[in-house]
Amino acid sequence: RRLPILTLLGLSNVTLGIIPASADLVITPIVGFLMADSLVITETFTSEDIPQAAEAERYGQIMDDLLAESETGEGARRLITAAAVDLGRRGDGV
Repeated sequence: RRLPILTLLGLSNVTLGIIPASADLVITPIVGFLMADSLVITETFTSEDIPQAAEAERYGQIMDDLLAESETGEGARRLITAAAVDLGRRGDGV
């Protein structure tokens, strides 16, 4: 089965990191956030926000901490593929 997310792994300007469920995180993100270069967008249940420079810099540090705990490249590919296989076995589909 084709997994479109895997196409991101081949892009030179994208780093896709998957944090394994077994990872002991230095920090656990409480809100979702997206980083694109120096732009940060935070997401809550009710709104989105673009933090100012100093706060955005802290999100960069958090992203670095999370990336250090993640699998990238072939490691990410293995985790994604294993999750898809597991979901297929359980009938959750992909």
